[in-house]
Amino acid sequence: MKGLPRIMNSHQKSLKVLWIFGILVFFSICIGQVWMILGDYLEYSAVITVKETQLNCTEEDVLLPSIKICNLNPVQSDHKLTLNTGNGIASVDEFLTVVDNVTSCTNKQCTATEESSLKDIKHSSTTYVGYFTYIGYSATYNLGHEVDGVIAGCILHVENHGFSRELECESYSDRIFVYKHVELKYATCLSISFPAQNDTWIVTGISLTLHLDNFDDQFRNNVFFESSG
Repeated sequence: MKGLPRIMNSHQKSLKVLWIFGILVFFSICIGQVWMILGDYLEYSAVITVKETQLNCTEEDVLLPSIKICNLNPVQSDHKLTLNTGNGIASVDEFLTVVDNVTSCTNKQCTATEESSLKDIKHSSTTYVGYFTYIGYSATYNLGHEVDGVIAGCILHVENHGFSRELECESYSDRIFVYKHVELKYATCLSISFPAQNDTWIVTGISLTLHLDNFDDQFRNNVFFESSG
């Protein structure tokens, strides 16, 4: 500190008092700043910077984002019998038999490490994803929810220079594209996209009435899915 020699070398008592006072004040401010910064750091707060940008574009350039709809109960209720009996595809019981045969140590010598690894493989395989992977994409696609079974109602909200209207989606299929596709975690999902629009009426929103098929929770939980093995 440069102030300490000043205190020692000052011959006037008033200058010594002034230097002591100044050092104490600024040292207190320094301690306070360090304490505040340390407190902010220990809170581990996230710093988010929001920046607004004005885009030079017309209404025709702005499209609604795509929408994906997936059901955590991936199999339709009317396909419960198919899971039990097979009906053209491998049933749940057949799949479990294959998994047991592959991961069993009954008829072969296994070390403790190998047996533990096989149990982990069995646990990770006896899931919806494992079953759907086994029966294949085509069968999984047929087991999944249909578009008509999920979307019970659909209304498009369109706008033209401040005027708004509501249109039935079925009557304006060129403004909305709905398709079903396989996603093994959910069997199938529905994706809704909005193609580029050349019309004067621009799609600004959509209202959907969805039918959520809950399947049979007792069957889903007790047959094998997410089992501990």
